[in-house]
Amino acid sequence: LRLSCGRVMIRRRTDSLRSTRWLQATFHSVVYLSTWKVFLISSVIVFFSWVVFAIMFRMVSHNCGLQANTFLRAFYLAIETVETIGYGVPDPYFHDCKSGVVVLIGAALWGSLLNAVVIALIYTRLSRPQGRARSICFSDKAIIAEIDGHIYFMVQVVDVRKHQLIEAHVRLYCIQHSEAERGVMFQTRAMRLQHPDDELGGMMLLALPQLIVHRVDPWSPLWPGPPRARGSSPATGFR
Repeated sequence: LRLSCGRVMIRRRTDSLRSTRWLQATFHSVVYLSTWKVFLISSVIVFFSWVVFAIMFRMVSHNCGLQANTFLRAFYLAIETVETIGYGVPDPYFHDCKSGVVVLIGAALWGSLLNAVVIALIYTRLSRPQGRARSICFSDKAIIAEIDGHIYFMVQVVDVRKHQLIEAHVRLYCIQHSEAERGVMFQTRAMRLQHPDDELGGMMLLALPQLIVHRVDPWSPLWPGPPRARGSSPATGFR
């Protein structure tokens, strides 16, 4: 048996619009980065926000009586405010300083928003279903056998975890390719299953090794002859 990593082994070429598509779905693009990159990006954003608010507190320190006469003191104050640690300042009312209210409101709103985004990113990254797929094992080799005059393609799958998946569904696909005038054409075709019956949803209980069976007939993408559909191309099998 071989472990499944929950990945599709398809390598995509880069194009000029890749960065634009990345920015249009920034949250999902960041989530699908590696875990250490997500932690690094989150840490950099948090640290940069501390620096920005340290500069702002340093600018209003004299008028608001914060006694943050150095950048280090202002940096301490920024961390305490954004992270809601709250060690305190000489005057909790900032000497009735209006500019201090603006900085304090900005730090409070940014801290709440930053916590929500960072927690959502890290939680979504750590709870991705791809990690659960690593406990699904499938046979290293498939077999083709003749049973009662019919040809069947068969493979086994099992879940090695003690806690089983509820209503696990299985689908089988075949990626065909052939030479065409414009180059190589690829087409993904579904393979009908006799067991488990895909007309009933293809549900399986993976506590024990289960056999996945596909019948190779003229409608199957594995059929060695021409496709059954009239007028279809060898690459697609569709009209």
